[in-house]
Amino acid sequence: MAFLPWWVLFYFPEQFVAFKKKYPQLELSIYEAGTTRIRDDIREGNIDLGTIVMDDATEDLITHPFLREEMMVVVPDSHPFASLSSISYDQLLTEPLVLFKEGYYQRNIIHKIEQATGRSPHIAFETNQISMAKSLTRKGLGITIFLKMVISEDSDLVGIPFETPFSLTLALSHRKGTYLSKANKAFLSFLVNQHVNH
Repeated sequence: MAFLPWWVLFYFPEQFVAFKKKYPQLELSIYEAGTTRIRDDIREGNIDLGTIVMDDATEDLITHPFLREEMMVVVPDSHPFASLSSISYDQLLTEPLVLFKEGYYQRNIIHKIEQATGRSPHIAFETNQISMAKSLTRKGLGITIFLKMVISEDSDLVGIPFETPFSLTLALSHRKGTYLSKANKAFLSFLVNQHVNH
């Protein structure tokens, strides 16, 4: 069955509940890894179908986009940045950061910012748990970067766009020439046809 990073299921529960109702005999596998690892496992033939970031797609993969969302700098509502309309790379790098571990798209953004500025970030905490990253940010122990939708229900957190915007497009992906099972084809068709947009 399709392999999905845990955070995709966390933020699109309605789609997966609907899928399970329509196809109760089929299973979804939760993959405790970032999209970079999923992409590599697809390319290596370890899994047939998974969710990747379009920026990470390679020529040997077929992709089916299903979501585009902006990445935001996230701060507590009491932070001096909270009133800004946008944030520069240099401003971001003045702050301690709460980040996911390597292999997640958030870290790709940080690497791009390092290359653009020639400066290294101060990574205060690393966690792959969204709830923990939010908690650390709320407590003023650092700021973080999330998809805009991740904080849509958090009134005490503020998302600020980058001066040079970053957007992420998620896609279901499989290798060219790979046979997809009926289950994988069903899931691919279902999710893409949902036109997931937040």
